Amino acid sequence: YNYELIFVDDGSSNGIPDFLKRLYFEDERIKLIAFSKNRGQMNALAEGIYYAKGDVVITMDADLQYLPEEIPLFMEKIRQGYDFVGGRRPKKSIRLLSKILTCFSNVVVKAKFNDYGCIYCALKREVADSLFHNGPTLPIKPILVKLAKKTIEIEVTYDKRKYGNSQYSFMKYMCYGLKCIYSFLKWPYLSKN
Repeated sequence: YNYELIFVDDGSSNGIPDFLKRLYFEDERIKLIAFSKNRGQMNALAEGIYYAKGDVVITMDADLQYLPEEIPLFMEKIRQGYDFVGGRRPKKSIRLLSKILTCFSNVVVKAKFNDYGCIYCALKREVADSLFHNGPTLPIKPILVKLAKKTIEIEVTYDKRKYGNSQYSFMKYMCYGLKCIYSFLKWPYLSKN
């Protein structure tokens, strides 16, 4: 494949690592986006999707909890005609609050996904483009599911975090949940067929 790699630094305290800066200058397929302050995972994700140029966009965290070796699983589903392929973590890895948000999201977008908290996904260009014609960036995965015509969910490997700590505290989960509810209420197109 012809490909590009877009790294989004969401206002981290240590900034973009030197090795990424070096790669950026050595390889035109590497792009770096740096926020001056933390704007949240979903906004960082939306920014990466916005700047992606390919026919297929694959999103994932950079902490290696998801395995890049599983990208071909997503690409196979894209080849089969799906325009959105969502990753699903093993059930034991999904927190209770994430399960509650998933149930709520399914009711609103009229879908049957098991894990809206997993951002390891593949989407076709037209789904990525339509994301920015409809306003909100939260909650991004349910919006992508709603915008896509043919969707599927596949189970992915979810390893223990190799570096750093999770930034999602109970309060952050609650705030994210409230933002999701606000988005669902403010943008009624989400709940329309």
